[in-house]
Amino acid sequence: MSELTDLIRQRTTQGEAALRTALHELTTTGLVRDYLPQTWGITTEKESLVIHVDLDGRMAIAPGTTLVRDGTISMPHEVLVQGLRTAKNPPASSYKVTFHTDRGRAAFELLASYFDFQ
Repeated sequence: MSELTDLIRQRTTQGEAALRTALHELTTTGLVRDYLPQTWGITTEKESLVIHVDLDGRMAIAPGTTLVRDGTISMPHEVLVQGLRTAKNPPASSYKVTFHTDRGRAAFELLASYFDFQ
């Protein structure tokens, strides 16, 4: 397993816990479920990963790419690793987001404002 996969797995474990909690709260369940499932690709010049979130908020990570996805985030490997290590968002100029579905765009925009990831 790569360092990037390990770092993303740590983050997705935290994200999954928060998402599953949100799915159980009556006030947010409808809003959150409207965006699930989601599949996202993360690519760097060194490797690619796919993160899939199912209807119950469970997150799975797989190496490689997939043709069916809601979005792709591309950035330099070291920028991504450093951001994951320090829990600091990278500057907007350091990454590119490509939306493949309207649901992917809506989910990203919702989370971007929530996490101040803009």
